[in-house]
Amino acid sequence: MATERTTCFSPSRRRLLQALALCGLLPDALLRPASAAPSSILVSGYYERRGTQMDNRLRWRHPNGTARNELALDFRGHGLYPHPAKPSHVVVFARRPGRRLVEVDLATARITHDVSATPGRHFFGHGVFSADGSRLYTTENDYEAGRGMIGVRNGTTLGLIEEFPSAGIGPHDIRLLSDDQTLVVANGGILTHPDQPRRKLNLHAMRPDLTYLDRRDGRVHERRRLDDHQLSIRHLAVTRDDQVVAVQQYEGSRHRLPPLVMVHRPGQPPRLLRADDATQRRMDWYTASVAADSRSATALVTSPRGNLITLWDIEADRLIRSFDLRKPYGAALAPDGHRYAISCADGALFGMAPDGSDLRRLQATDDGAWDNHLMWIGSGR
Repeated sequence: MATERTTCFSPSRRRLLQALALCGLLPDALLRPASAAPSSILVSGYYERRGTQMDNRLRWRHPNGTARNELALDFRGHGLYPHPAKPSHVVVFARRPGRRLVEVDLATARITHDVSATPGRHFFGHGVFSADGSRLYTTENDYEAGRGMIGVRNGTTLGLIEEFPSAGIGPHDIRLLSDDQTLVVANGGILTHPDQPRRKLNLHAMRPDLTYLDRRDGRVHERRRLDDHQLSIRHLAVTRDDQVVAVQQYEGSRHRLPPLVMVHRPGQPPRLLRADDATQRRMDWYTASVAADSRSATALVTSPRGNLITLWDIEADRLIRSFDLRKPYGAALAPDGHRYAISCADGALFGMAPDGSDLRRLQATDDGAWDNHLMWIGSGR
């Protein structure tokens, strides 16, 4: 039988240990019981290259401190989502075309569930829980039929219960609106097959769309297609008042500078947000992540190929400003809505106010790299 052990320190000894930890002489694990999850943490996939090999991990840390924790993974993590019914747990999805997802308890740095895709399917790297955590919805590929699927999974075991079509090809990101019934899906429109893992098989016949589905039966409520069929919808952010911000990557001619940010409210026409030509060119026809805030009516978008982040006004539909950052990938909004965080492929972390002020470094570069997406979890807004 396991024995529970609680570590207690006097105030003076705790201050000494904190000072030593800040100097890098003690790990943060000595400063709190193993069962105590931090109240606010940044979480992301992380990796180091060792020759031709990848040393994959999940890393989490306090936004304003040096302490961090890691867990080794045997796959490259992509999207993440917190478990609503288990405050210290997150689900990590393998990078497309991955066949794995794991649930991790951050308080104990332990994998609690490890699930593989069913035969004939692979994951697209994203998923979302119902508000009560009883169901997990995953974007998947029925690759022989060339159609997107939404897997409906038990929120406790993560096992597959049923599935329904995503009503498109290549569903990537997926989110849930505030009614707890409507799923919004970024059907990227790009046909892929795991036998040719990174090859895009239908660039001249792509059909991307933003689709709203009923999570109870898969019924389509609304579908929005863009005029340019080679503008692939990739990632989503949903504000508290159900404004959807979708960011794209362009698969067409580099002679064009199409807008890469779309804002949509269900029942209304989509709005495409475009910057000046120089900024659009700097975005390099590619976006990696997006985070959005309803209070400031802003959205933060990362463009790692152009070493650029852009901040958008999603009420006035305009670019507020852009910032030079080396290889920015993940974007996340603090649970209280007061800060954005940005993770970079050189290991650096940055924080910024939602109005674009007070951009500051939270972590210096190191030998590794944060992966594509960043999650900021903690107490509610």
